[in-house]
Amino acid sequence: MPLNIRRVVTGHDATGRAVVLEDAIASAEHTDPHRPGVAWVNLWRTSETPVLLHANMSDGLAGEQWLPPAGGTSLLVVELPPGDQAAASPPLHRTETVDYALVLEGDPTLVLD
Repeated sequence: MPLNIRRVVTGHDATGRAVVLEDAIASAEHTDPHRPGVAWVNLWRTSETPVLLHANMSDGLAGEQWLPPAGGTSLLVVELPPGDQAAASPPLHRTETVDYALVLEGDPTLVLD
């Protein structure tokens, strides 16, 4: 089932006035055929820090990777169905990024080494 997450991106026009650059359903949505009911959408990704404010706002969103490159950031919306065993014990990972997880609904289990 599609997540239908709306993505609104603001910026500036050639005269410096604030404008809406994009207002649409995020198109970088993915599913995993091995995990029915799992879906994620990439809302934003940066490839470096500090962020280049004039960079392509959709750079890298089309890929299916969850994690950004070292020094980068990403903002994902992920849907995990109740009882998803991979979510209960996902592969542990170490990254050179700052990862954020916001739980909007449910009761997930955090697994650490």
